[in-house]
Amino acid sequence: RGQFNQAAEIYDQLLNKTLNTQHAKDDVKWDYSTIEYTKLRRRASAVQRLGEVIATVPKDSSGAPKDTTYKNMFENYGAMCHFLGADTMKINRKVGYEFFERAAGIAWKERGKSYLQMADLSKANLQLSLQHAEQAVKWESSFNSEEKKLIFRLLAEGYRRTPNSAEKARFYFAKFRELQ
Repeated sequence: RGQFNQAAEIYDQLLNKTLNTQHAKDDVKWDYSTIEYTKLRRRASAVQRLGEVIATVPKDSSGAPKDTTYKNMFENYGAMCHFLGADTMKINRKVGYEFFERAAGIAWKERGKSYLQMADLSKANLQLSLQHAEQAVKWESSFNSEEKKLIFRLLAEGYRRTPNSAEKARFYFAKFRELQ
């Protein structure tokens, strides 16, 4: 762990004194965040640091970086936010939701799982839960069977409680039953 603390000090020096281009600084912040998250257990700090980089990167309408050299950085950030949300929601559901919201706000390969967690956490607000569930179901192909059951159950229950949505409720309940 001491070697990672030394690496953090070196990264800090690089960021503040040595590097000149924004892309180089972004790459160093990404590396630094990865070390903070995985080795130093400073996960909130790592997410904050990488989030500052993500916020400055130009994105297309889907939330993907216009500069494809940032794609892996977006993948890391999405995963960091998602897993921090999963751990945090056990203690504070609202803060966990906020981390899932960050993860769902950018393009990364497991984005649907963040929408799924947001749908589950927001069940008390039927319209919001359905909105997140509809986003999540677009990513159904990346879900395991338990996640598929959860999304279809959330959609079936949500549409069952929504006026004039019985057909949708039956559709998603049938998909849920197929997985039983």
